[in-house]
Amino acid sequence: MTAAARRRIRVAGALAAAALLLTACPAGEPKRPAGSPTATPLPTTPPEGEIRLAWPHEPATLNPFVRGGESPSARALLRPLWPPLFAAGPGGEATPWLVDRVLSEEPLSVRVALRADAVWSDGEPIKASDVVFTWKTIVDPASKAIAPAGYDAIASVTAESQTIVAITFKHAVPAWTDLFSAGLGVLPEHALAGKGIGEIGAWPVSGGPFVLERYTRGLEMVLRATPQPWRVRARVRTIRVMFVPDSTTAIQLLRAGRVDVLGPYSSPDFSRRLTAEDGVAVSTDTGAVWTGLVLNTASSILSDARVRQAAAFAVDRAAIVEGLVRGEGGGLGRPFVYPEAGSEGVPYDPQRAAQLLAEAGFAERRGGTRAKGGTPLEISIALSGGDDLAQRVVRAVFAHLNAAGFAVNLVSLEDEALWRDWLPSSRFQAALVTFADPPGGALRDRYHSAEVMPGGLNVPRVGDPALDAGIEAGDAARVAAELERLAPVVPLWRASVPAAARGGVQGVRAVASADGMLVLAHDWAI
Repeated sequence: MTAAARRRIRVAGALAAAALLLTACPAGEPKRPAGSPTATPLPTTPPEGEIRLAWPHEPATLNPFVRGGESPSARALLRPLWPPLFAAGPGGEATPWLVDRVLSEEPLSVRVALRADAVWSDGEPIKASDVVFTWKTIVDPASKAIAPAGYDAIASVTAESQTIVAITFKHAVPAWTDLFSAGLGVLPEHALAGKGIGEIGAWPVSGGPFVLERYTRGLEMVLRATPQPWRVRARVRTIRVMFVPDSTTAIQLLRAGRVDVLGPYSSPDFSRRLTAEDGVAVSTDTGAVWTGLVLNTASSILSDARVRQAAAFAVDRAAIVEGLVRGEGGGLGRPFVYPEAGSEGVPYDPQRAAQLLAEAGFAERRGGTRAKGGTPLEISIALSGGDDLAQRVVRAVFAHLNAAGFAVNLVSLEDEALWRDWLPSSRFQAALVTFADPPGGALRDRYHSAEVMPGGLNVPRVGDPALDAGIEAGDAARVAAELERLAPVVPLWRASVPAAARGGVQGVRAVASADGMLVLAHDWAI
C-alpha cells in the first residue's frame, strides 16, 4: 500500500468516526512578563467531566525535535504536557509559568528562579538541572535535533541550585523569554537521560496540567488531569482530542452535541458560521499566526530572485484578503508578524512581474507559459488539503500566477505529510504554509542562513549575508527591505484564529501564537 493510500485511509477513518458520532451517540516590543505566581493557592475542587475537542490537523509526530514536530498542530497539542518557562496567551501576553521570578537580566545573561512547587507527573521535582539537560539535548550535534534559533546563541546554562538557573549568551537575545517556551518547554532529565532525541514522544511523564493517557493514530488523543498539579489545577478530568479534518463536519458535531469545543479551523467564513449557531460561544485572536506562499530559493526554477519577485508582484494579495479571507484574517505586508508597522510590502503590479520575468530570460510564448531556453516556467504549489481556506486561496494564486506566465501544478497533502515529508524534500518548489510564531516573532528561524532546512526551520532555504546581518542587529526595516529584494515568501494574510465552545463549557479562548489554545486548557470546565 502506498503512503498516499495510507494517508487517504487515515482521513477517511477520521471522517467516518466523526460521522459515527453524529449518528450513533446522543507589534512593538514583546510584552514582558511581570509578577510572581507562586502565592496563588491551588483550588481544592477535584477535576471532573470530559470535554471533547474537534481538532483539524493530526500532527506527524509528538516529538518537537524531529522533522514534522515543528508544525503548529504538534506544538499546540504538546503544550498541556510539558512546562515552558513562560506561556503566551491571547494577544501574545507572556505569563511566567515555570519561572517564579526573574532575578536579573543583562544584555548577555539572565538569572531566573523556578517555582519551588513545580513537579513532574511522577512526583519528581522540576529542577534547574532539567533546563540544563534540555539545552544540552537540543544543541548536541549527535542528536541532529531541529530546534528554533536562539539555543545556539546560548554560551552556557548553569544550575546554581535546585531552582536557580543562570543563562549566558554569546550575543544579545532580546526575545530570550521565547527560549524553553513558545511551543517548546523543559524536558525531564530523570526520564530521558541516556536516550536519543528520537526517543522523545511517548511522554512517560508530564510537567503540565495534563498527562497523555492515550494516543490512537488517525482517531484521537486523550489528555487526563495530572495527578501532581502545581501552579494550576485542571478543572476538567479529561480532554478528548478528536481528529476531524473537515470543518463542516466539525460544526455538525458541535451542533449535535457530539463535541464540545472546536479547535483552530481555517475555513471560509468559519467564524461567521459559528456565530450563527445557537448557544455557541465564539472567540478569536489575532497575533502571530500567518499564511504565506513560500518559495524554495534552492529550486532551480526559483533560484533567480527576479522570478520570485515576479511571483510577488503577480499575486493580488489585497483582493485575496478582501474577497476570500474576509473575516478570517487581515492583510499582511511583510512575511513576518513582528514588528508589523511600516512597509505595506510589494504591491500588485502585473506589468512589473512581466518585466522581471523578461529580464530573467523567461520569454512569452504561445499557450501563455513563459520559457527560458526551452525550459517552461513551471512550478508546483503544495498545501494542506485539510485547510479549506487555503484551498480556496490557492485557486486565486493559481490564476494570478498563470496570468503572469507561470504554469502551476497544485499538490494537496495532509498537514502531517506537508511538514514532515514535502517541505524538507527536493520536490518542494512552492507551498502555501501557515506559521504559528512566538509573540516575539521568528525572523531568525524563518530566514537566517544558519537555519536552512533540512537541519533548521528556514523553509525557503534563503541565505544572504545582508539579511543575516539585519536579523542579528534586530533591524526590522532592514530585514523588510532585504526580504522584498530576496522574495523568499509572498505574505498573504494574518489569521484571525477562532475557537468555539457549546453552551455550558467555560474557559475556552482562542490563542494566535505558537502555544495555541490548549495553553489555557486548565481553565476549561463543564
